Amino acid sequence: MPEEIADRDKVADAVLDKVKHCTIGFARAGETPAAKGSGVLIKRGDRHGILTCTHVDKYLRDLKRSVGIVRLNQGLAQQSATLEMDEVFSYAAGEEPWEGDDIAFIHLPPHLVGNIEKDCVFLDADKNFTKPEPEDSSSLLQVHSVFGLVEKFTGTTTRQGGRATTLLKGVLTSGVLREFDKLIATLECFNENLAARAAAVCGGSTCANATTVTLRPCTIG
Repeated sequence: MPEEIADRDKVADAVLDKVKHCTIGFARAGETPAAKGSGVLIKRGDRHGILTCTHVDKYLRDLKRSVGIVRLNQGLAQQSATLEMDEVFSYAAGEEPWEGDDIAFIHLPPHLVGNIEKDCVFLDADKNFTKPEPEDSSSLLQVHSVFGLVEKFTGTTTRQGGRATTLLKGVLTSGVLREFDKLIATLECFNENLAARAAAVCGGSTCANATTVTLRPCTIG
């Protein structure tokens, strides 16, 4: 394996190892379970919350029911965390048909922050915004990551001993960003061929959700 590819794969693994601790998925449980978006755990000053898309925030509020929070760093472990959207406030930009701004910050109260921090990490926005950037980035290895729950991977709900369990699966993979605009990002994946709504990642730090992410396999010579 060429040295550059080996280094790239090491960087990709390191990025994924960090990203998985600060990403979550939103899910609808019950008799008609479904994956309903994803978000990034982020803090700025004393404010903690979830960075997601406005269309996701709107959909979750329109459900008018508890929303499941899936921690992507927990693997196959059973999870039971929920979010009551009528108990939280969102700062949102954008409106249908979502051709321009489409970003929202769901502000979480302290008791929810403490519960989530037991397993996950809130990215420090102030630290990320002020980190130094090299004048010449041409020599840097470009690695981006995408994540999200995938609708077609959602399993049925089973019941046992008074507990209802729904199987949800997500995508967490790395690649190189080939095309990017306000609505569509194309990521050339290193190992997988996937197509799903996911989060766009800038320079290794998660920044926002993309409306559509097209993933395609990367051929390595």
